[in-house]
Order: sequence, then C-alpha cells, then structure tokens
Amino acid sequence: MFFGALSKLPRKIVDYAVNYLFVDAAQGGDNANYYDSKSFKKYRGVIRFEPGVWNKSLKKIEEIIAHEIAHAYLRHEFGMHHTRANELAADELASKWLGRKIDFYEKLFKKLEI
Repeated sequence: MFFGALSKLPRKIVDYAVNYLFVDAAQGGDNANYYDSKSFKKYRGVIRFEPGVWNKSLKKIEEIIAHEIAHAYLRHEFGMHHTRANELAADELASKWLGRKIDFYEKLFKKLEI
C-alpha cells in the first residue's frame, strides 16, 4: 500500500522521499506524523505510521502519505509543523501533487484550534 500510494506522487517527490526520509512504524492508533531529524546524517526526517493508518481507504492513505511528505519537503520543524499555516501549506502542496483537494487542517486540526 505504501509504495502504491507513493507512486501517485510526482517522480521528483518520490526521489526526495526515498533519498531523504526514513519511514517507521509506530504502535497504537491510526495517525501518521512527520518528525524533522537533525540526528541522522542521511535522513532529513522520519515519517511514522501507526498501524490503523493501513486500515483506511487507499485514497485516504495516499492523502496521508502526500501530506506528511509535504511537511518534510517544506522543511517544517517538529513541534512547529502543527501550526495552522504549516498544516494548510502541507495540505496545499499535497493537493497539488495528487491533483485533488486535501483538507486535513479543515477536518482535523481546526477542531483543535491550532
């Protein structure tokens, strides 16, 4: 599922993700998160997927992956990427890549008023 979803993105973004991001599995829930990484020499960040992510529809998985890669591509810093501006920027870039509207901020984060 991960590679199928990744293949929906533009080639230069796939290359970026493969070369600069580390993908990790987490325990618990159904979220995905991006963490910038200053401790790895090769990787610029880590995207961590909780098991429940893979129970979502393929369309939703594609959107989650694109959104989290967008955080990395935009160089959002951990702890700072959950701002309104950064979430909207990640949504906008992921929408451009996939050719459809992604609105995680509107659906999830707006409720939290970040």
